[in-house]
Amino acid sequence: MKIVAGQLRHPVRLRLNRQLPGIDMATMPELVTEIQTRARIDAVSGAVYLGSIQVDSVVTHHVYVRTRRNITAEWEVVRGSTVYRIRRVAPLNDQPEFMRLDCEELGRG
Repeated sequence: MKIVAGQLRHPVRLRLNRQLPGIDMATMPELVTEIQTRARIDAVSGAVYLGSIQVDSVVTHHVYVRTRRNITAEWEVVRGSTVYRIRRVAPLNDQPEFMRLDCEELGRG
């Protein structure tokens, strides 16, 4: 699959949250950093979704962005009010300038 810059049409934010101890054994998220960028967001096929459920790492969307260093599974992708948790980060083999983020949609947040 070839990705071109014109396909990165969705404005998104990549954000890193840390969980801090809160009151009564709860955790409180603390925003560490946030990066504004553009992305292509695709829903995964049924086979990919079912396979990800079997290994207990649900993947609902592939998000394609320009390659950035230090993006790991601790980050989230936010588009509007929809939040996606990054499950895996993989470079595109034939295009090192782009990377694929396998994400789970968490819903509105």
